[in-house]
Amino acid sequence: MRLHGPILPWFKALQGPVVLPKHIVTATLAAMRKLPTVDLLAKRGMVIINRCILCKQMSESHRHLFFRCLYSQQIWQGLVNWMALPARSNALDTEVTWMIQSRGRHHWKHQWRKSCLAAAIYHIWKERNDRLFSGHETQPVTLVEQIKHVVKLRLIASHSQACIED
Repeated sequence: MRLHGPILPWFKALQGPVVLPKHIVTATLAAMRKLPTVDLLAKRGMVIINRCILCKQMSESHRHLFFRCLYSQQIWQGLVNWMALPARSNALDTEVTWMIQSRGRHHWKHQWRKSCLAAAIYHIWKERNDRLFSGHETQPVTLVEQIKHVVKLRLIASHSQACIED
């Protein structure tokens, strides 16, 4: 059995018909700071060199990995430019709070932004793991294109499903 705690205020901001379930899971774990980044593994007693595998410059933590890493910043900049948004923050908490506050405004744009946020978090985490476990590296521009492709497909599929249901 699972105990149910209080509903987290950002929970709905990471969900929706255009957000893939695997993106929701990864984004939720990132928002809760539960992904096993090197800093968390070190706190659990694992002996690991704490170096970000994406930029190879700083210590790896949730905040660094998703927003402060030079690699991640290139991803976010590509998505911010694509969505024509002003750059606002470099903190996952701030972005999720913004998602909550922007609910209901221009529904399809809101779904698009939620999908981009969750997909970017998922793909940054996936890139980190691909580099760590298989040594495969993807350029930021290529990763941005992959994210845009997934988001576009989800928006089209969601719109098609809405038309079928009407």
